[in-house]
Amino acid sequence: ILTALFLLALLAGFLWFYRPDLPELRGDLLWFGVSLAAALLLLLGRLAGWLGVRPFALLVVLWLAVDLFWTGYDYNTVGDTVDLYPETETAVFLRSDPEPFRIATLPQGVAYPPNSFLQDRLEAVSGYEPAILQRWVDYISAAEGEEAIYFERELMPLRGLDSPLLDAVNLKYVVTIADWYAAEAAAGPAQELVEDWLPLGDTAVSQPITMPDAGLHRIDLPLRLTDGVAGQVTARVFTQDGGQELAHATWDASQPVADGWASFFFDPFPSDWGRDFLLTVEFSGEGMAEAGASGEGLAFRTYYLPRPQLAHEAGKTKVYLNEDYFPRAYVVPQVVTAVDGAEALALALQNEDRLADLVILEADPTELAAGGGQGSAEITEYGLNRVVIETNLDMPGYLVLADTYYPGWRAQVDGEDTAVYRANSVVRATAVPAGAHTVVFSFLPLDFAAGAVISGLTLLLTGGLIIYSWRKHG
Repeated sequence: ILTALFLLALLAGFLWFYRPDLPELRGDLLWFGVSLAAALLLLLGRLAGWLGVRPFALLVVLWLAVDLFWTGYDYNTVGDTVDLYPETETAVFLRSDPEPFRIATLPQGVAYPPNSFLQDRLEAVSGYEPAILQRWVDYISAAEGEEAIYFERELMPLRGLDSPLLDAVNLKYVVTIADWYAAEAAAGPAQELVEDWLPLGDTAVSQPITMPDAGLHRIDLPLRLTDGVAGQVTARVFTQDGGQELAHATWDASQPVADGWASFFFDPFPSDWGRDFLLTVEFSGEGMAEAGASGEGLAFRTYYLPRPQLAHEAGKTKVYLNEDYFPRAYVVPQVVTAVDGAEALALALQNEDRLADLVILEADPTELAAGGGQGSAEITEYGLNRVVIETNLDMPGYLVLADTYYPGWRAQVDGEDTAVYRANSVVRATAVPAGAHTVVFSFLPLDFAAGAVISGLTLLLTGGLIIYSWRKHG
């Protein structure tokens, strides 16, 4: 009865607070009234002795199921993941790479917001709080040279993309909507034959241009100017149909034209502007200006800034290859030890250019096996909880697996248990003998095993008590 009175008081407060929205809440209020009435009837039936314990309990459970379904069916909707996360060309391209790798998405030009890449079954060095280990935050921040947390809770590299620390954790691709241009321009299409001179005036002379890639930033035109000319020659670049001007640049006609060609510079054209353009040239001022031409149209030279690291492009999304990335598993001959994570990270940063040949282990140096070996490591099986690697070394050495170190990871070499070390502050490594061997990493944390045992025993005990109670009370 007290509960019912409390709910009525709560309803009164709700109605008062939401009184401007009552017309839209009629359905919800009606269902609340039905639910309250049903609850009161069940309580009254039990208190009056009309319902026994078991029928009362059964009806309460059934009503709760109906109430929860009716309240939430149109709120917690069910939909096909394809509708929410449609397949993209970028994801198809990335998943076509047969080897394990990681991607990065940037706080500027975000293509994969942190954790959204999981839907496409991709791995990344980015992450979203709170599911980020502090070690990874410190590691990425060391690569950045500053704090790597953006938007208060998202871990994303930006300035540290050239850091060997990121190479060492298997960062192979950067996915972004930004265009990354080389510093040096490349020559694009040109039409340099000059057979005639076309007078320039208020009526523009036009020429279609097709570029091989994005990044158009310079057009050279042959100009002939009369003595005493004053004014400006303007080169405009339009969309292919001439409907929209994209950029323009001017040439002061009073300047001398070196070797007869004038250069017009633009900000690099982004990829989504397309590759086909319409170039127009006009002159405004005193005197006469002419542009060189031939039977094929205006003479011109084009220059663009290439994107040498571009591996794939789909719409506005670009995938750039990090050519210096480390494989997921690799062998190193040298070992340096650290007493804790802070020292390990400092040593990794200090030796970042040597990480292909050196690993920092948080271990007692007296317990480590001799190193010095070099060789190969090939992943033959890769799963969430099990990784199998075939190694072949000329001498004993250390196998580094650029996956997160976490308590519960175990390693075996040819079926024999061996120690797993925290390597380079965030990943894991193990000692490997000379010759050909099979190394298996498997994940079975003690707390998970203990929890499974406790849950299993609790389930058995609960089932036993239910059966015992049922038999005892008929």
